[in-house]
Amino acid sequence: MSVRSLASRALLVIAVLGVIRLEILAARQVPLQYPVLVLRYMVAPAIIGGLAAVALFVKPSVRDAIARCFGAGAVALLVVEALLLREHGSYTPATHHPRPPGVATWDDRSPLMVDLDLRAQGVTAYPFMERQRLELAYRTASTPGGLYPLAGVANVLTVYCNEEGTFADFVSDRHGFNNPPNVWDHPVDVALIGDSFAMGACVDTSETPAAQIRRARPAISLGMNGNGPLSELGILREYAAPLAPRHVVWLYFPGNDFLDFDSERTGGFLNQYRSPAFRQSLIGRQTEIDDMLRRFLDNEVKTDSARLRNAWRINVQQFLTLRRVRERLFPLLLADEARVALPCAADRLEQFTDLIDQARSEVERWGGQFYFLYLPMWLTPVQACQPPHDTLIGSLEKRGIAVIDVQARFDSEADQRRLRPPEPGKVPGRHLTAAGYALVARAILDRLNGP
Repeated sequence: MSVRSLASRALLVIAVLGVIRLEILAARQVPLQYPVLVLRYMVAPAIIGGLAAVALFVKPSVRDAIARCFGAGAVALLVVEALLLREHGSYTPATHHPRPPGVATWDDRSPLMVDLDLRAQGVTAYPFMERQRLELAYRTASTPGGLYPLAGVANVLTVYCNEEGTFADFVSDRHGFNNPPNVWDHPVDVALIGDSFAMGACVDTSETPAAQIRRARPAISLGMNGNGPLSELGILREYAAPLAPRHVVWLYFPGNDFLDFDSERTGGFLNQYRSPAFRQSLIGRQTEIDDMLRRFLDNEVKTDSARLRNAWRINVQQFLTLRRVRERLFPLLLADEARVALPCAADRLEQFTDLIDQARSEVERWGGQFYFLYLPMWLTPVQACQPPHDTLIGSLEKRGIAVIDVQARFDSEADQRRLRPPEPGKVPGRHLTAAGYALVARAILDRLNGP
């Protein structure tokens, strides 16, 4: 057998094996209710893989011609990968972030580097948890019963985020949230449910929305980065219900909450919270949660550290396996991708409204009052399925759900720059400053103190 024939066979076999791996991943991770995704992730690759497989059994001249086409395609993809690499930089974890214009003092370390620096000093620190990391921890753990954590590691220094110059680190409370340690020991008047905004992202612990409300009323933050409505419903049931707060405020961010909703409801486990009877009794399983998440995060830090030490090898490996191209073509198959826009679902608004109504009913069952807070929006939505402001609020008010709309308060501020962090390059800050969170806290207190 000639060298050319061997090379042709080898190339075709690699193509077939690659397609088989892609199909296995797609079968596990692609929501089958979206035909466009099935076509993109399963049908199209299967056609290409089938062609490569058939080519292994045809006459040599035809096989070599087909292999040359595959080879030309591979070269073209490598060229595209090189262009994407030039645009996005190294495959290894970022170690520094550039200082935004107009900021005098800036800690340019990445959260990973801050965590590594603290560990080098003997300080036990962990990266902050977000819903996507919690999902990965659930997938990779072998916990009996399928424990799915909804909050972070308890009682540890947590490396959070930096949008204004210094890192907003915090010591997590006994259940992994961003609160003072004794907040669970006393009756709670106001509980905030939501994502990073409810958590008080990237400001000092004294300036989060819950902290500012606590100056007037006992309040707790049950927010977690990256949360969507189903994980928020789970947190309401697992952590808020045992406290039975008088008021529950559900913070809604229009930039990505609908995207998170589709990601959660197609992911499997969280859908179980649609059943009012489902719960994991997480508030009594913190030791299990801590053990699970410590293992996961320690391994994540160890892996990222190894990637930094072996940057050249990682870069070569990722380049040859077309990492950036795969990010563009098949983002759902990359486990560490934070957010992937799914096709618009016709029932999305109705199902979202039903879920909020369910949350309201559960709060009222223990005698509490439920409020839906519409956060301000100044960014372009992550995807086009986001319902218009008036449509969503109208839909909720038809159900009798109390709405706190803070968009007008933000629009009326003359100096918008003081409400949000400086822009790092061309990307606007994603959260709020202490002044921005103060507006949110004031809107909540005004509503609770009103007639």
